[in-house]
Amino acid sequence: MSLVSYTIRRLLAGIVVVIVATLGVFLFMRLAPGDLALLMLAGPGGQGATSLDPQVLAEIRHQLGLDKPLLLQYLDFLGGLVTGDWGESFWTRRPLADELAARLPITIEIALLSELTAWIIALPLGILAAVRRGGWFDSLVRVVTTIGLSIPIFWLGTLILLALVIGFDWMPPVGIRPFREQPLAHLQQVALPVITLGAALATSQIRLIRAEVLETLGEPYVQTARAKGLHERTVLVHHVLRNALLAPLTYSGVRLGVLLGGIVLVETVFNIPGLGRLLVDAVVRRDYPVVQLVVALQAALFVLINLIVDLAYVIVDPRVRAQIR
Repeated sequence: MSLVSYTIRRLLAGIVVVIVATLGVFLFMRLAPGDLALLMLAGPGGQGATSLDPQVLAEIRHQLGLDKPLLLQYLDFLGGLVTGDWGESFWTRRPLADELAARLPITIEIALLSELTAWIIALPLGILAAVRRGGWFDSLVRVVTTIGLSIPIFWLGTLILLALVIGFDWMPPVGIRPFREQPLAHLQQVALPVITLGAALATSQIRLIRAEVLETLGEPYVQTARAKGLHERTVLVHHVLRNALLAPLTYSGVRLGVLLGGIVLVETVFNIPGLGRLLVDAVVRRDYPVVQLVVALQAALFVLINLIVDLAYVIVDPRVRAQIR
């Protein structure tokens, strides 16, 4: 099987994943108790619901397309997803393309920078902890990562905010300023979410890198390289890391797909108008088009990132490349 055939098969499998994900959320939202038209007219508390005209409710359902059979509603959604006609929010009446254009870039920026920060922290610490196994540095890293894994992200973000406000009398600017217009304010606004999320992600990454490096250091080909008289740094860089980083790379790719799906806690703590908050608000208001589109986008990003990771495996590892030929 060629690389092209392998890629096509993975893409077809990814399309199935997206369809299953969107179908699941579509049915879940539609079959949940309650009437969306009644919610929109009477409010969350249902005040005045008894005095509403049934004809008005029927008109609202018709305008929203809720009076169509479920299968036809889902096919309309899939058709719009393919053609790019994503519709508009039931509540804000804004085109969904505009909503995504306003919110997706900041979520992507924070997710990528957070993952990069996690690697910057985890790679040297994980390698040093493995190389100096059993020493004081290794013990310190394990204690710190254990504490880090036990701290919730929202609590860590709150602690950082409190430390800056109380200790330094500084509060990051509210909202998000465009980088091109106010680069300094933009960097101040994304720095705290990136540092918070990056530090939280680094704890598990350190442990994984340490474990993989330790396992690879015991492989026969590493012992052979040392027996040939190669410098320890050469053995580590050219023989150990190339194989030890495959598992962390896969883990990072899967995690990045989740992050791009919406960093809800970080966006909430730091008041970031990203994709995660858009999804949470849409679920609370039962804004069907927004929820369906965001879930479809999340699934597509997850599939795409995993495909990129798998192709990177093929490029890096000759054993994987031989399996698909």
